[in-house]
Amino acid sequence: MAPSAAEASSTWVELEPRTALVAGCLLVAALCAWPVWRTWRAWRSTHDRRGLALLTAIGCTLIFVGAPLALAADAGTSGVRVSGTRVETTRFGEPRTGVDLADLTSVEVGCEGSLGPLTPGRWDHYVRLTGSTPSGGRIEIEVTTARFESLQPLLDALEPVVRERPGLSTTWGR
Repeated sequence: MAPSAAEASSTWVELEPRTALVAGCLLVAALCAWPVWRTWRAWRSTHDRRGLALLTAIGCTLIFVGAPLALAADAGTSGVRVSGTRVETTRFGEPRTGVDLADLTSVEVGCEGSLGPLTPGRWDHYVRLTGSTPSGGRIEIEVTTARFESLQPLLDALEPVVRERPGLSTTWGR
């Protein structure tokens, strides 16, 4: 038996994070671990300019190992979930920001230029949602294929809303 309309609208669909983003960051951190370890060994064995060597070792650790690990952690724990009535961004599975589809003021679908071979053309699509909060504030959520495997669940949830309110988007269906 198919779920009722009320049950279907309350079911959440999580957008899958792009595995290449998480795995790539972890690979960079792993590949840079050995040179950074060598930098720390050089610091321990130096007698001249010990302060400069320490700053170099700390900087190398933060840039070449810490930054990729932080990006992998962020990409792996941040997400977007969609229901028939709401879109929410999450962090560690807990909602951070969200907008009801009924409160949307603008839906923009498009492509932005890629960075060449680092971001192939299939990774440059985005959906930008602008809405209002119950207190009258403005909220904007941007979901990109650089971060998520597919935007299709989001587009599927937005289709009936944009069909009912055609002025909501000038970029829909392009």
